[in-house]
Amino acid sequence: MGDSLIEYYPWEDRFSDHEVYNLGRAGETVEGLLYRLSEIVNNLPSPDCLFIMTGINNVAMEDMEFFSSYEVLLNRLKDAYPSSRIYIHSLLPVRIDFIDNSLIRTVNERLRVLAESFHVQYIDLYSLFSDEKGEPVEG
Repeated sequence: MGDSLIEYYPWEDRFSDHEVYNLGRAGETVEGLLYRLSEIVNNLPSPDCLFIMTGINNVAMEDMEFFSSYEVLLNRLKDAYPSSRIYIHSLLPVRIDFIDNSLIRTVNERLRVLAESFHVQYIDLYSLFSDEKGEPVEG
């Protein structure tokens, strides 16, 4: 669940041996995901795993107050799916003039701490998609 990076990736093809529900929405913010969470919970069977990648659209809108909404999101997911494993993905590095990747690294550190405090897994994708300077790799 998350934004366009989730929505437009062919998860069903990549993990064809699993039942995959792609809950990504282009342009979605953390608050947008939280807003539609009741609908998701009402329609989604209890998954083994939940993967979350959201927040970059908040960063793009200079909205750095989304962490409290992220906490509410995690609390509701843990309540709705107590046996599901929850994974928070880091934000990816970007090539967008008005977003500094140092800010994304700061956000990712806060997401890592948030994951730790909620006893969920944090997946650091940023490091896999950035060079030694922290900028996006080519290709």
